[in-house]
Amino acid sequence: MSSIKNEMIHITKNELKEKLIHINKENTTIVELDGRNIQDKFSYIDEMREKFKLQDSHRYRDMSIEGVETINWDAFDDRMTELSGFPDDMGFVLIIYHFYEFLKDDLENKQRILRIFNNTLYFWEEEVLTVAVEWKTKAFNIYLVD
Repeated sequence: MSSIKNEMIHITKNELKEKLIHINKENTTIVELDGRNIQDKFSYIDEMREKFKLQDSHRYRDMSIEGVETINWDAFDDRMTELSGFPDDMGFVLIIYHFYEFLKDDLENKQRILRIFNNTLYFWEEEVLTVAVEWKTKAFNIYLVD
């Protein structure tokens, strides 16, 4: 059992300021997204791919049988449990400002992303110890700010 407790919480700007005071910024990558600028799954994937240095950019966008561009959510979920572009001891804070506006007209994918976030938090808090040889837990916290 890990001593790390990762969390995903809705939070105010003042509460966020308090949380950020206690973060060791030397070994924590803080990723900030503006929910007002993310209105479709493609802009979300592009932002996350860039900010989390996710490998194999071609893996995240697929073409359906009908010829419609879609997202390969499994590939994205897989990469969020790897994060090979960072030092092993790096922790993460993901902040989504204006969360209410984030994917406001695509609630299905907003819910899917929240499920992926939960998977990611659990993986880095606990599951990594049972599925990866010599990997360690990581702090990974997500703050949804309105």
